[in-house]
Amino acid sequence: MSPEVDCSVLIPVYNEERYVEQSWAAMRRQRFDGRLEFLFVDGRSSDRTREILERLAAEDDRIRVIDNPNRTVSSGLNVALAQARGTWVARMDAHTAYPDDYLALGVR
Repeated sequence: MSPEVDCSVLIPVYNEERYVEQSWAAMRRQRFDGRLEFLFVDGRSSDRTREILERLAAEDDRIRVIDNPNRTVSSGLNVALAQARGTWVARMDAHTAYPDDYLALGVR
């Protein structure tokens, strides 16, 4: 069985190759007392987004890459929510920088 997850982070993406790695760097720095999972839901990007995400997932077991066949943000959030294992759910975007306590403050 999969490890216990405290907070699932839903991240809809589409053609984010220019931003996703630096956004992941900010996500990775989150100070959070508990286990996080990051669900990147790809709307079938036509750039290298999926390739980058697969590489990041191979490097960090907290990342899951999920297909979003309907390609819209709302559909992607629903797909991710259906697979989320956390007690809490948060949303982050793949082209945004976040303060290191973003998730901790949101859950609190």
